[in-house]
Amino acid sequence: MTSLSVSSGIEHSCWYIDWTSWDTPVPEGVDMVNIFVGKIDLDNGNPTMGGFGNITPEKLDTFVKDCAAKNVQVKVSIGGAGGMYDNCWDVLNEGNIQAFAQMMVSFCQQHNLAGVDFDYEELKSPKQETLVGQLIKEFRTLDPSLEASLCTNAGFDAWKGGVQTILDATSNNGKSLLNRLYIMSYYDPLDQEEGFITQWADWVKSSYGFTASQVTVGLDDFDANAYDIGEFAKWAGTNGFSTGYWAWNPATPDQSNASVLKILNSYKPLAQKAAPAISRISITDDLNNLETIVRKFESLAPKAIPVFRRIASTVSAAFKKVSSKFCCCCVPIE
Repeated sequence: MTSLSVSSGIEHSCWYIDWTSWDTPVPEGVDMVNIFVGKIDLDNGNPTMGGFGNITPEKLDTFVKDCAAKNVQVKVSIGGAGGMYDNCWDVLNEGNIQAFAQMMVSFCQQHNLAGVDFDYEELKSPKQETLVGQLIKEFRTLDPSLEASLCTNAGFDAWKGGVQTILDATSNNGKSLLNRLYIMSYYDPLDQEEGFITQWADWVKSSYGFTASQVTVGLDDFDANAYDIGEFAKWAGTNGFSTGYWAWNPATPDQSNASVLKILNSYKPLAQKAAPAISRISITDDLNNLETIVRKFESLAPKAIPVFRRIASTVSAAFKKVSSKFCCCCVPIE
């Protein structure tokens, strides 16, 4: 399968807890904020989404606007574990998936959200896992511009089965509609967490066509403090993974921003060193650019036309040969 990603590049995100403060400062340095946590429910048979702690609908709109001013996108995270909303997924059935998906799309559009983070940890049964996957698929189908992410605990062997059922249910003509997998790698020693991440990444890349950047490493110094988040961020950068900080606390913004800054400062230098300078080139665009270059030389150096025509013909033929197998090519920049 292949993942259809809205933003498949590196993402630095955070989960923004919504019950500790009435103020909503904007996190510094991140690309994406996941407001944690809300629920889905039924109100007289009608699907609803809400319960975001101290963040009322009016505050949500203001917060999204403030984030946008700093080029930060916002999703809402639904479900969780160890709280009141763990089993909110029990309201789903085969007859209401379409209605819940439409409600979620309308909610995101109304509040200018980037999408929904499905923090589904209940794993009640394969049937329910399939329903969650179908909800993700329908949500993304109704509005492909919206993003859907899925959270999983780190332990690969323990959680793979449920995640696989969900991902299979997101399939549309052999393609997974999930944009991103968040791995909540919080509680074990660093070497063990790195091993889990590697297992997850290898699996989703080989089975669902994910890129490394669509795998987000969850970094925690809020609950467990099991490792140094800077060291973990270095490793994530070396492997081209994205990062997600747990948990950004609006009651202590300076402390939270300091943790995010530590992640970014640790991540970027190694990521830049590990990744070669690569330009992703569109075949069509480059052929058009090539013709433009030739026309410019025609006006400037008529005698050179035959030479440049031969160059254009050779390069164009090479690109077309490659494009018969691939949609793009990567040309290293020397």
